[in-house]
Amino acid sequence: MTDFFKNLRARRSVLKRTRTHKDLPPEVFYLEWLPGEGKRRFLDAEGQEHLLADKTVESNYKLLGKGPAKKLIDSHWAKEVAAPQEPTRKEA
Repeated sequence: MTDFFKNLRARRSVLKRTRTHKDLPPEVFYLEWLPGEGKRRFLDAEGQEHLLADKTVESNYKLLGKGPAKKLIDSHWAKEVAAPQEPTRKEA
């Protein structure tokens, strides 16, 4: 697994297409990794699901930074975002 995939967070990461492939969506929201298949599940801005191979993702997309990603998430995928994680340490 490359550093690219280590930085992806399910239901928190947005990727932008870097090449001009018309069959790939321009921006996608990362949903989950499918173990054993070498594929990942994404959601595009129109709400359609896409299964993309790891090699396709790595060679055609880049991870967006926090600011641009937050804008896209708020406008397209607000209901898909994972809930904030509860603290594991209890306050005394």
